[in-house]
Amino acid sequence: MNSSAKFYKIIFVLTVILLLLLGLIFLLFSGRSTGVTDNYYNSLSNDIPATTLLDIKGCFDKAETEFQKCLDGFLADYGKDKAVSELLRELETARLQDNSIDTQCHPLSHAIGRFALSKHENVGDAFEQCDFTCQSGCYHGVMERLFFTSEEIAAGIRHLTYDDFKTRLPGICDASKFSNPNSTVIFNCLHGAGHAVMYSINYKLQPALDSCDLFETEYERLACYGGVFMENITAFDKSKRDLKPDDPNYPCNFVDVKYRQSCYELQTSAMMEYGLEWDTISDICNDLPQFNVACFRSFGRDLSNFVRNGRNSEVARVCQKHGKIYAESCIEGAVKATIDVYPDLKISSPFCNSVEEQNLDYCYGVSTSYLSGVYSIPKDQIQQNCRDYAGTNSQRCLNSITF
Repeated sequence: MNSSAKFYKIIFVLTVILLLLLGLIFLLFSGRSTGVTDNYYNSLSNDIPATTLLDIKGCFDKAETEFQKCLDGFLADYGKDKAVSELLRELETARLQDNSIDTQCHPLSHAIGRFALSKHENVGDAFEQCDFTCQSGCYHGVMERLFFTSEEIAAGIRHLTYDDFKTRLPGICDASKFSNPNSTVIFNCLHGAGHAVMYSINYKLQPALDSCDLFETEYERLACYGGVFMENITAFDKSKRDLKPDDPNYPCNFVDVKYRQSCYELQTSAMMEYGLEWDTISDICNDLPQFNVACFRSFGRDLSNFVRNGRNSEVARVCQKHGKIYAESCIEGAVKATIDVYPDLKISSPFCNSVEEQNLDYCYGVSTSYLSGVYSIPKDQIQQNCRDYAGTNSQRCLNSITF
């Protein structure tokens, strides 16, 4: 063999070796990049740890039949040392950082709910960890895990029926189901059950309400109704909602009278979504034959968003448009919803200072009693809040503390 032939043979061998090396490198790295979701599907392997909830995006390219299992596998590993409430906070942060997370926010919160029930093993404690992040998906996920196997979830969950709920819904929020039961977490459980029932039953309003009627006590049923009607307004898929934009009272004016109080407690959210003027909504609430108070309380809750933005005088005016009893209901809704976001008097006090003299004591009374009764804020701390935030009405605020 001449030197030229030897040279080309060497070049050929080196080329083959190089190609083999490149192929091996490609396999290694492609396996690592696609292996993220495979490993999540079977729980993460130790050599590919997730460092942030954003890493759950590795599941987004999975087929539908594997997507849910991938999410569940990710959370089983990533969330093993985290509280469910912490995961929900991380989800809220992540959705602001990445649009793909925001787009998948609802199914991600479902997965966190499934993880919650796997972690806590009873509905009560799981619901206690949930909140309304991403259209209440955590509550929905708890219900999914309660009713469906992992295989059914991965295959695509069928919608539940009234018959499915008959045996498992009653009693799921009993105090015995909680490690640390109190009135607030039990209410949230019942309310969350209403959300989850409405979702799980594919937004069939009457069957969802019928399911709530399976609860034993009126208190349980009313809390569940509220969740159903809220889910009907806040649904992730708005095309499934049972609403009529050309009838601002629907479905409250359609359902049986026993459900209407709960319906009107939420209905102004739909009215505001329809773009109705505040004065128009106030007039609608005023014209109701029986459920004025519930409607104005709902209106106040919705107006609390504007209280938090400093539009106190505008909210106070429209709350007080139709007289004292309805003003009190509207003020109550606004104050309580504001305190639910900021459990002190920093935001609610300027609003109270904007209401008319005849409503001032009522506004502060609702504020201080709500802080004490619902949030267990100590009396001396509420008193200091009055001094810090009530301004010239600090003594009126202090006088409202009668507990």
